[in-house]
Amino acid sequence: MDVKQNEKKLSFVLYQEEKSPQYFEIKKNFLKFVFVAFPITLILLIFFIVVGTIYLRKIKNLASQNGTTTIQSNQIAQSNEKEYLKQIQTLEEKLTKPAEGLGSLGLFKQIKGQTDLSKKPLIAVEGISTTQVDGKTQLQFALNNITDSNKKISGHLFVIVKNQNSLKIFPENALLEGDFQANFNKGEKFSFNRLRPFYVTFNEGKISKNLNFKVLVFSLTGDLLFDKNYSLNNN
Repeated sequence: MDVKQNEKKLSFVLYQEEKSPQYFEIKKNFLKFVFVAFPITLILLIFFIVVGTIYLRKIKNLASQNGTTTIQSNQIAQSNEKEYLKQIQTLEEKLTKPAEGLGSLGLFKQIKGQTDLSKKPLIAVEGISTTQVDGKTQLQFALNNITDSNKKISGHLFVIVKNQNSLKIFPENALLEGDFQANFNKGEKFSFNRLRPFYVTFNEGKISKNLNFKVLVFSLTGDLLFDKNYSLNNN
C-alpha cells in the first residue's frame, strides 16, 4: 500500500505515561508564522515604537526651544523699548537744564542739559596706528569698553586732526555747508559691548609726520563721554 506524504503538514505523536499516545498535525505555514513572521513583526513594532518616541521627544524639545526663543525675543524687544523710553526721558530732562562743562568745544553746538562725563570715562582708545591705503593716510584705532559689566555703550564719534595749519574733522560730512559748528549726532554712530575698531581715511592724501588728533565721543543723548588729545609720529 502506498503512503502519501503531506508536505503541507507536520505530524507527530505524543507519548505520555499512563495515557494512550496522541497524534497531532500542524500546518507548516503556521510554524513559519510562529518562528519567522511573528518575531519579525514584533521587532518591527518595537522599532517603530522607539522611533516614534524619539520623534515625539524631538518635537517636544523643538516646541520648548521655540517657546524659549519667543520669550527671549519679547524680552529683548521690551528691553529695547525701555532703553528708548529712557533716552526720551533723559532728553526731556536735559531740555530743562543748561549745558555744563562744555565751554571748550567750540566746534560743536551745545544743547540744553548737555553734561561733560569725560572725567570718568567709560571707554579707552587703544591700538593707535597709521597706514597708507591707495596713497591716502588711514588712522586706525579701537574703542575699548572699560566698564566692569561690559554694558553696551552707544554714541557718536568724532576725530579732529590737525594737519599742518588746518583742521580736519571726521566724519567729513559732520559740518554742513556754510555751517561752522557740528551737531553731536553727526558723528559716526556706534554701539558695542567690548571692542569697536575705527578706520579714519583722509582723502587729501598723506598728512604731516607728526600727527596730532583729538577723539571725541558723545552719548546718544548728547553728553560728552570721551575727550582726549593724541600725538603720533607718522613715519
